[in-house]
Amino acid sequence: MKSTRALAVLLTMCLILPLAGCSRMEDVPSAGASGTRTTTAAAADGENTDKGTSRAIDVNDEASYDVSEDNANTGVLSSGESVEYYVPAAVPNPGNRTVTLYIWSVDTWKTVQWKYRDNLTVQKLLEALAHMTNWELSTSAIKLNEQKVTIWWNEKSSLYTGFPARQNKEYIVFSREDLDASILDSVKKTITENLGPSYTVCYANTNGNDLVLKDVNVTIPKDEPFSSFWDYT
Repeated sequence: MKSTRALAVLLTMCLILPLAGCSRMEDVPSAGASGTRTTTAAAADGENTDKGTSRAIDVNDEASYDVSEDNANTGVLSSGESVEYYVPAAVPNPGNRTVTLYIWSVDTWKTVQWKYRDNLTVQKLLEALAHMTNWELSTSAIKLNEQKVTIWWNEKSSLYTGFPARQNKEYIVFSREDLDASILDSVKKTITENLGPSYTVCYANTNGNDLVLKDVNVTIPKDEPFSSFWDYT
């Protein structure tokens, strides 16, 4: 009789143990399935699911101002219109020298501390402003004559092509006049504040002639020291 009971117990244990094993395996994904939980499931458990990363940018690469989707954000204006804006990525190994960038934002000056390497040049200041604002600041030439800087704007620049695909949300403008004013006034002030107030800044077109901005009906003489965009309107 005892041997019969022992046999029954043994058979019962053989049946229970495989079922328990199946229960423990239910959270394991099947072959070929992803073991990563969805963002919704992770958020429900209180985990941080923000995996955003900054794209590395080389300020000496002329294509470095192209904006990837990682840098694109969408906002909604008071009018209900949606707008994409640019958040500049950090520059790797920026250097240990610092200048201040001056950026005109419709009704006030905003300043940004910018680090660079080696000697400071007008080109480096333009690259810095372009990186922070996403303006296209292409030039055909930068002429230095003692303490006079003349910038020949290329037709690829935002002065000719208009608004960038995405603007930095800190410096968003909504008219071509404000865009041109922001670009020209910011470049002039950033140059003179960093190279010295004795420097004069002049603007010309891609061939070195007067800068004609047809969209805003403004002409800036090539040899006239630039003061402010609004002096020519």
